[in-house]
Amino acid sequence: MNRMESVPTRRALTPRSHRGRRGLSDRLSMATLSIATGMRLSAVIVLLFSILTVVVWALPATSLTFAPLIALIGVVLAFTWGALTGLDLPPLTIIALAFSAAVLPMMVALTGDLKYGVPVIGASVVAIVASVIFTAPTPTNHSFITGENCAETIAQRQRERALQEALIAGESVDEVDVMVLRRVKTRPNERPTSLTLASAIGALILIAASAAWITLNSLEQWRVMIPVAAVLIALIVWGDQIGHTYRSQSIGALSVGTISGAIIGVVAYIAGRASQMTPIILPGLASVIGPIPAAALFGLLEGVAVGMTIVVLDGLLGDHTTRRPPTGALGRACAKFLVAAIPIYALIRIGGI
Repeated sequence: MNRMESVPTRRALTPRSHRGRRGLSDRLSMATLSIATGMRLSAVIVLLFSILTVVVWALPATSLTFAPLIALIGVVLAFTWGALTGLDLPPLTIIALAFSAAVLPMMVALTGDLKYGVPVIGASVVAIVASVIFTAPTPTNHSFITGENCAETIAQRQRERALQEALIAGESVDEVDVMVLRRVKTRPNERPTSLTLASAIGALILIAASAAWITLNSLEQWRVMIPVAAVLIALIVWGDQIGHTYRSQSIGALSVGTISGAIIGVVAYIAGRASQMTPIILPGLASVIGPIPAAALFGLLEGVAVGMTIVVLDGLLGDHTTRRPPTGALGRACAKFLVAAIPIYALIRIGGI
């Protein structure tokens, strides 16, 4: 017999569910990346977001082009939140999150005021709670398991625990086992409704951060901070790649944020004053030490604040302990990019005119 005929082709070895466009989607949502690879991929995506932000900001009619970009990032976060957290949300909840992510930035952009985003967030909370409650599965009693079912359940739980420990340790695991584990981890009958609701509200909080980006763009004298924030978040996320532990990478993010923030603050102030876009930063302090040192201090505070935000988000999402699929890395990048605007907006409202 011909030896070539006995060797199965790559297509024959590929499950039907992994072929074609649907197969690509399954592979992106089921396959897992190493922790280091996932973090680097999310850093690359944040860099792309930053480049797109600067390009869109430089275009005319920024308010009409910038809001759809931020809305798109929020919608992507809504659809990739399950892969990021390892906890799938009900389809209706995902739709509610995506709808709020699309409407909130447009509402703030059209009105130019952050307060008009509050009703959108309130309606989103009601829609999310309703979608989670009405799609919650009927509680199942797992207290009494007898006979063969007991032995099968115990063996299954032991296998799941062994696979989880292998994934955390970074060991090689068969893709079929990974897919089975992901399905088991998200079985609706074994997932508390309160956990699903908490996860959905957490996603909504990150999506609500998109309003901070739009509000910055709506303030005439502070539009120059949009590219500043975009460059700063990209540098800090890449600084978060320094080292191999959570502590070393946190120190790297804070160090890069401190240095780059001070430099970017001075550059932004000089460029802004030349174009009459930026008011006096920290006016009380600037009258004592001068406007440029005040701008450097303001940039330093921004870098530290954004760095701390990224470090906390890393810890909450378990970036250094859990492997995620490529779609999870995409969701992580969206979350970091959106949330970075909150400390910058807060410092501007405190320190600017």
